Amino acid sequence: MSRELPTGRRYPPLGIAAVMLLLLLSVLPSALNLPQSNPSQTLEYAPVPPDDESTAQQPGNLSSLGLAGSSSLGAAAPGAGGAEGGGTALAGAGRSPSTKRCVGNPPRQTEDPLSPPCVAHFSGDNFGSTYQGVTRDEIRVLFYVTGGTYAGNSRGQTQMPPNSYWDLAKPPTEDDPLFVVLLQAYQRHFNERYQTYGRFVHFFVRFDAGVATATAESRAADAANDYGLIKPAAVVLYVSEFAANYVEQMAKRRVIAFLGNGAGGGIVAATERAETFSRVAPLLWGYYPSIEQRARVFVSYLCTKVVPHPVSFTGNPADAGKPRRLGLLHEGNPSRADRIAFSALVEAGVEACGGEWVAEGKISDKVGPENPAQAGNDIALFVQRGVTTIVRAGANADCCHARAASGANYYPEWVLAGDGLSDQNLNSQIQDPAQWTHARAVSLYHLGVPIEEQPCFVAARDVDPSLPRIDVKNWACGFYPGIRMLFTGIQVAGPRFGPDTLDRGYHAIPDVRSTDPRVPSCYYEAGDFTCVKDAVAEWWDPSGEDPGSGARGCWRVMEGGRRYTAGTWKPDNVDSQRAPSDPCNFQGVGAT
Repeated sequence: MSRELPTGRRYPPLGIAAVMLLLLLSVLPSALNLPQSNPSQTLEYAPVPPDDESTAQQPGNLSSLGLAGSSSLGAAAPGAGGAEGGGTALAGAGRSPSTKRCVGNPPRQTEDPLSPPCVAHFSGDNFGSTYQGVTRDEIRVLFYVTGGTYAGNSRGQTQMPPNSYWDLAKPPTEDDPLFVVLLQAYQRHFNERYQTYGRFVHFFVRFDAGVATATAESRAADAANDYGLIKPAAVVLYVSEFAANYVEQMAKRRVIAFLGNGAGGGIVAATERAETFSRVAPLLWGYYPSIEQRARVFVSYLCTKVVPHPVSFTGNPADAGKPRRLGLLHEGNPSRADRIAFSALVEAGVEACGGEWVAEGKISDKVGPENPAQAGNDIALFVQRGVTTIVRAGANADCCHARAASGANYYPEWVLAGDGLSDQNLNSQIQDPAQWTHARAVSLYHLGVPIEEQPCFVAARDVDPSLPRIDVKNWACGFYPGIRMLFTGIQVAGPRFGPDTLDRGYHAIPDVRSTDPRVPSCYYEAGDFTCVKDAVAEWWDPSGEDPGSGARGCWRVMEGGRRYTAGTWKPDNVDSQRAPSDPCNFQGVGAT
């Protein structure tokens, strides 16, 4: 029995090419063994958006996180009104019966270290319909997910039914698609554990027609249909191609959008420019970095640890100790404007700090797979120009350049801009190990722990201990960061939910740099709408054991996984902190 929504017309499955869409595992820190708060009473902590418009756009700080007032949160300020009324300062401290199972000291909402400070109790007026898709009792949220072919789940399902809608508040049935089951588990977990001010955050799922059929026009049409049927307050996107077209149409209808991931799912860099976020602000938010933010971190690494220093990890003995001569390997596929834009930022940033590119090559200059002949020509040019160090920027898949380099008996330094795909263990295991011995990466991945200790796994099993491990590991964890970002926003916005209070709440999050390798620095700077700000340096060990799959080859994190923001890298050569004891990291598909 189906839980599909009545739509007035049917959306039959479309015949699409079989596409295996790999959702990367978003590794997060251990569910810490923290003391449980008193089950009947707890001190209430609430992130509070500042009232002063001049401070609302400044980076958050500890003074922006206030204490909730006694038995009622967010009493209306004199003169406050309208669907998007300003956030009300919540002053004072009190004790009241706890309705949320907070943990820690000071308490936070869940075991996840990135969950917000605890608001354990709410009673009073939540101001009813504060925004479209919001009532006194619910907030309607649509999940826009790639439909079509998936693999690697306990149910043996091969299809998330294309062009279908699902209401996750309805009772489950045995024939529900896997993603509906997993998202329903998270719907329950986050509603039970986060403060939603008396409202049920109501999930709907819309599977698109499949990645092979996506166009700018189809995204715009989907947005119009989805808004007409669901009329959500917010939408969380788990699609890659032409996502901006969907967002822009939803923004015209004042729907708040969250980028749950980038291309393909899980921990990958955002595929949108900062300008895309600013153009519709404050209606679009991302967890992973914008193209510009990720480029700043990578350029800072290159300008600090590569450009000023001599060759140090080459396989060409004659180059060792010489000044580095840089070759840029970038995306040329005209359909991947996001990767091309990233490459351009890296190219300009290195030139601005005194670096010189002596040659350039492209992964592909056409739509389609890489061209081995082109790779051979690029490598021949790099050899001719005396390139010692190849910087791979904006190109997450490349079958051929490393192979061509080995064929030319050429073993340069490789420096990768990790995007969640190029720096997967799995993707790097298929590279020529004789080349990748000389590969280093700047990666968004943080130090991983076994899947059972990751917050995404703990959250799913918290409400349904029977969920199969493979389903949570391979699929649920890819959804988790976007949902956590959504509920964090709902909580920090306060009872009067809307784009303006959401904006002030997010920008009140402290701009604190992470000192824990398992936790990224996650905050929103002035004029910034994406959260993760840092990265880790890694080196490829062809003989290391992948902690996830047991396969040979892994990325080892330097300095135990210490994370760096732009401008904070240590001013020494690339391998100065490298050690044989560096741990292999859980990265990408296959992590356990």
